[in-house]
Amino acid sequence: MIPSASRIRSPFLVIACALFTATAFADAPRIFWASDPVRPNETVLLQGSDLGGASATVEMVRLSDGDPENPRALPADLPWKRVSTLQATAESLKFVVPADWKTGIFACRVKVDGDSSAAILLNAPDAWWVQGDEGDTATQGGWLRIFGKGFATGSGATIRLEPAHGAPVVLHPTAADDYAMLLVLPASLPPGKYAVRIHNGAGGNAGWREAGTMQVQPARAPIAGVFSVLESYGPDAVKEMRKSLVKYSQPLDRTEGIQAALAKARANGGGVVYFPLHGQRGADCSRAYDPAR
Repeated sequence: MIPSASRIRSPFLVIACALFTATAFADAPRIFWASDPVRPNETVLLQGSDLGGASATVEMVRLSDGDPENPRALPADLPWKRVSTLQATAESLKFVVPADWKTGIFACRVKVDGDSSAAILLNAPDAWWVQGDEGDTATQGGWLRIFGKGFATGSGATIRLEPAHGAPVVLHPTAADDYAMLLVLPASLPPGKYAVRIHNGAGGNAGWREAGTMQVQPARAPIAGVFSVLESYGPDAVKEMRKSLVKYSQPLDRTEGIQAALAKARANGGGVVYFPLHGQRGADCSRAYDPAR
């Protein structure tokens, strides 16, 4: 049987359609990574795909600062400024932040043949992980530590705790540098799961970034009880303690007394294991012991 004309042409039609589809829906430029923090008159390296090489255009804008009231997306009408590229390939681009700009959060994007990449932010806070005073969780009156970069770009860091229901709680860290923040939680903070957002004081409402989630647990009840490592020595406790303080003497093995104090604290459900340095309780080296931790 002789094949029909339509059957003869169909493979060619499939190939033509595939070529048209690949051309019509070519990938827009995408940015995977950018080198920051970066200041004015410093070089930025972008890495991505379909960045266009010599035909690429890099555009930047410095985000306006202001009181970060609520997280917002980037405005659609940003005053983009074209900056010249130093080196350009399909996978990477280098360009310099304008020298006359003020340090802050910079948005940038790549344009190739009319297609734009999604805008990325340089110098925005970037949280890598969040740790609570209980590890994966935190307690009322406890603390959070956030690790990452870009925390000190602006005038001061802010943390926003967003519960599933109710108003967010806005707090300021007690200590912060560009790579870590420490936050003391209010004792009145309701227990529950919170989304954590951070702001470094630059970029206004568009400068907020997600840092993860944290479960806040009720505060632990304090455990009473102080157990000295010298109690097992009875009336000779002070004498034995002073032996440990004699200069140039060989270290004494106090394992037995330490284990006895730990056993008493464990039986008590927790407490303080006390290492006295003097005959009376005053200056000391002690450690709270909680068998549940």
